[in-house]
Amino acid sequence: MYVMVAVITLLPIFAITVFLPSTVVWVIPTPWLYVTVALQGLALIGLVVTVLQVDTLAFIGLRQLRQPDVEAQNKLVRRGFYRWVRHPLYFFSLVLLWLFPYMTDLVLAFISAASLYFLIGTIPEERKLVAVYGETYRQYQREVPRIIPFFKIF
Repeated sequence: MYVMVAVITLLPIFAITVFLPSTVVWVIPTPWLYVTVALQGLALIGLVVTVLQVDTLAFIGLRQLRQPDVEAQNKLVRRGFYRWVRHPLYFFSLVLLWLFPYMTDLVLAFISAASLYFLIGTIPEERKLVAVYGETYRQYQREVPRIIPFFKIF
């Protein structure tokens, strides 16, 4: 429910950033445009693969309607993209956002706020995961970066 409400409430904000008058900050020229669009395509594929690596119904919250404790029954996923970062959905979302080819000041503000939201959002999420998985998740935190592969800071 949280994800659905977040998406619904963010759509008007994103629409405002696109349709209000704003100043162009950068436009990615060709041939670099093709490179960035290709990278965005790979990030989109990464998002889909990441969702498929976990219990998708539990991830979107539907399985909890029948089994409220389903998360505690699932094993911690450490395969696929989860072996490189603890939050691959955020990583791929950041790639999609920051490679936006037509950047205005309003879109840049939106992407900056979304990036901060992702970073801050991992804090309560990780607390919950520690509560669910205990020492197993703490060890995972020590071994795998939070959002950016190979960077233990984030």
